[in-house]
Amino acid sequence: MEFKSFLSHKYKSPDVNLYFFEIFSQTAEVQFDIDAGSTPTCVTRLERMITRSDAFIGIYPFSDDTSVVPSENALLSTSKYFRLECDIAVRAQVPSLVLYDQRYGDLFKLPTYVRQATFDYQEIVGAGGSPTRRRFERLFKVFQSEVNAAMELNSISDARYSKKNVAILVPHSIGSKHAYTEHELGIMETSLRGNGFGSVTRISWPPVFDSEFFSVIGTIDFAIVDIGDESMRSGLIGYLHGKCIPCIRLLKGFSDKTVLSKRANLKGMYGVIPAGYPKDIVLWKNADTLAYELGLRLEFIRSPVKRINTKHEAYAYFQKAKQRNDTIFLSYSGKDHQLASLISAELKRRFQRVFDYKDGESITPGEPWIKEIFDKLSGSKLGIPLVSSSYLESGNCAHEAQEMIALRDSNTISVIPLKLYEEKIDTPSWMRSRQYMHYYDYPDVKSLVDKIVEFYDAQNKGPAMP
Repeated sequence: MEFKSFLSHKYKSPDVNLYFFEIFSQTAEVQFDIDAGSTPTCVTRLERMITRSDAFIGIYPFSDDTSVVPSENALLSTSKYFRLECDIAVRAQVPSLVLYDQRYGDLFKLPTYVRQATFDYQEIVGAGGSPTRRRFERLFKVFQSEVNAAMELNSISDARYSKKNVAILVPHSIGSKHAYTEHELGIMETSLRGNGFGSVTRISWPPVFDSEFFSVIGTIDFAIVDIGDESMRSGLIGYLHGKCIPCIRLLKGFSDKTVLSKRANLKGMYGVIPAGYPKDIVLWKNADTLAYELGLRLEFIRSPVKRINTKHEAYAYFQKAKQRNDTIFLSYSGKDHQLASLISAELKRRFQRVFDYKDGESITPGEPWIKEIFDKLSGSKLGIPLVSSSYLESGNCAHEAQEMIALRDSNTISVIPLKLYEEKIDTPSWMRSRQYMHYYDYPDVKSLVDKIVEFYDAQNKGPAMP
């Protein structure tokens, strides 16, 4: 079974994410849409993503430190974005599965139709077995059947992807205190069309909740609304919020964000969760502010969604969070490529960027390769020359090693030379003051790279170790 789910998760908890993904992938091909956080939080964007998904999956660990009892404030702060996305999923009423760290206690108050379970963080990330794994496997199978049933129902008349209309639902009648002028309505329509939303409908004001209104609302991608007193009194804002119809929320006549905490009707609807809503509401007093802020929101809405389509992509995404952000420069002779490729592969398991001139990725086709090599070296944090007789006989390798030593002497890079073979080599004078690691001293490549990482960390905290 294949289905698309919005994934709400903590990126920097790869072990937890991988644990549950392995359970999911046993019986289903789950494709994930992810809000990667490359733009400021945009509630409208999240609402569109979640309402267009077949399901919602939330995975919420708390902290790596299990020795401290978390305070209520720490739990609330850590979970604020989780709770925002859960709130949207509950309103959207898509099939939802929420798995959260037992240390959160009863913080997540979810309706009974949301499948939910707690987990023990130490069990999930521990080296031993997982006694509760079968419980999670059974839970996911039940959830999977619910998703399948919902997809079958939606397939009969699923209009989610045909909704291309944008509705403007703001006061614009004569006599309204904060009525929108024709000029202001025109600004909104121009901004929408300039961002690719060509089908725009103005809803008459005040709104009449009849069959015609509901037929129009059923065709919209999202709405632009004003959340002032008049709109609130009409019942429109509560209806759209409860139905999880994506909205860009405006508030005309204000510029001070504290108004959101002072007005009971706004606080009741948007103030319970501190993340998302307060910052995303557009407060404006002049047309220039309206045009600018609305344009920003439309850019956020249009920004690409990160999609994970395959198991390979999912593992790569989750594993990347485990990798360190430093750039590693691996220097070796082509004659030592077979051994170097093993070391390179293990380094790539630990670091996001490993420069390996023979991996088919590190050198940009069509670029002057010598210049690119030295540009990459100058931007690296750790240089590892794989020293052998072949390496020292190569002019290019010697040049790379000399540049590494020069950068090391200027304290811009760490250098850990690694001697590959038990052979006598004529070490040049500029390398004789460097202590080597020996590949042949370690039982396997993993153990070797473990020690390289240990030495690298030591070099960055104090004097060079090797």
